Amino acid sequence: MQIQLSDHFTYGRLLRFVFPSILTMFFSTIYSIVDAAFVSNFVGKTSFAAVNLVMPVLMLIAAPGVMMGAGGSALTASSEALALPLAKIFGGYDLNLFEMIRHGIVIYSFAYLLMGANYAGSSFFTALNNGLVSALISFLRTFVFEIIAVLALPIFFGLDGIWSSCAVAEIASFAVTAICIVAFRKKYGYC
Repeated sequence: MQIQLSDHFTYGRLLRFVFPSILTMFFSTIYSIVDAAFVSNFVGKTSFAAVNLVMPVLMLIAAPGVMMGAGGSALTASSEALALPLAKIFGGYDLNLFEMIRHGIVIYSFAYLLMGANYAGSSFFTALNNGLVSALISFLRTFVFEIIAVLALPIFFGLDGIWSSCAVAEIASFAVTAICIVAFRKKYGYC
C-alpha cells in the first residue's frame, strides 16, 4: 500500500509515513551510545571528555542545515570559524584538551558537506512513497557506516579516526544515495 501526501492520514498511516525518519533518529541515538562507549574504553578519558564536551555544540551548529536538508558548506565554514572560540570555551583550561577540541571540530566539520544531501536523498525516496529505500539509506548512514567507521578508523588514525568517522560514513552514504537515485530513475521517471 502506497501512502500519498495528498491522502487522508490516520494515525497508523502517519506512523508508516514517518517511520523512516523515526528509524533515522533511533539509529543515530544508538550510534551515539556506541561511539561514547568505544571512545571511553579504547581511546581514553581525555579524548572522551573532548568528544563529549564539543559534540552537543557541533550538533547545534548542524541543526539548521540538517533541518533544511542543505547548507553543508555553510556549516563547514561556520564550524571551522568557530573552532578556536569553542575550543577556548570548552577546553581552554587545558592546552592538550584545547588542541584536541579545536582539531576535532575542523575534522568533524567536513561531514556537513554531505550530511544535507544524505538527508535530502532519504527524504526524496520518502516523497516517492519508497519507505524501504528511505529507511535503507537512513539505516546505513546512521548505523552501519558509522559503526564500521568508528571501529575501523581509530586503528589507523587514532583520535583523528574518531573525529573523521562521521565524514567517512556520510561519504559512504552519499555513494549509496547516488546509486539508489540512478537505479530508480526509470521507475519514477526523473532524470
